[in-house]
Amino acid sequence: MVDMKNSHTFLDGYLTWITTNVSSVKINHHNSQSGESSYTLRKLIEHSINIFVTFSGHPIRFLTYLSILFFVVSFAYSFYIIISSLTITNYDAGFPTIASILGFGFGSLLLAIGVIGEYIQRINLKTTNRQNL
Repeated sequence: MVDMKNSHTFLDGYLTWITTNVSSVKINHHNSQSGESSYTLRKLIEHSINIFVTFSGHPIRFLTYLSILFFVVSFAYSFYIIISSLTITNYDAGFPTIASILGFGFGSLLLAIGVIGEYIQRINLKTTNRQNL
């Protein structure tokens, strides 16, 4: 664990990376003698976000899957609008073009962000010197 380098150290996260042999010990907690905890609600939320982002690839995977879904839905919708504008429905001038461009554009951007995020996640895992089990 000493060789691992990360800007947000979280001992429990490191332990899950290096061992699967985990146990628990019951202890009695006593009231703090120095008053209240120094962790405010804001610090706890920031710490939770750091743990979720640093020790999990789920946010990036979610964005990647969402971008693929958005791209497929926008492609299907664009295909529907183009076919219906050629056959039955008279849309306002430029609507099929704008709808298609926006759908493909946002889908492509989200997909690119997801791919870049996957690379960043892998770089993060590489730079933390995480041990493989």
